[in-house]
Amino acid sequence: MQFLTFKLSFNDYYAQDISNKIKSVKQRKIEKGEYQAGIPPYGYKKDTDIKNHLVPDEYSSQIIKEIFDMYVNKGMSTIKIADELNRREIEPPAVYLKIPTYMKKCSRNPDGKYVWLRAQIGKILRNEVYLRKCCWKKVSKSKP
Repeated sequence: MQFLTFKLSFNDYYAQDISNKIKSVKQRKIEKGEYQAGIPPYGYKKDTDIKNHLVPDEYSSQIIKEIFDMYVNKGMSTIKIADELNRREIEPPAVYLKIPTYMKKCSRNPDGKYVWLRAQIGKILRNEVYLRKCCWKKVSKSKP
């Protein structure tokens, strides 16, 4: 019975040790500015040469620039920006990136086409990645 207790405590220590090592590796990658998420944000794609590095996507980065221009320089609201992108029939991010799980949640117009939403525009405008910042680990869970 004592051996079982020792074995269980050793297994707990081992699991905690592995967890700490993984966290430290991720922290080093974050400090180096490496991209850690799976799907790159709209306007970017993963670099084929450098692992964990983002490069601008030629088509969608132009849309992002237009969104910021409409908001900052033309004073358009998120609703008006979404309406303008829908009027021009520009594919929303989930459709362009071909993300099926998000496409199920996207709003469709009466014609059955996916549309831009003001919430998507708001997320883009608040996302610090577009300011050339890699902002990872904004929230950290700590044990009491």
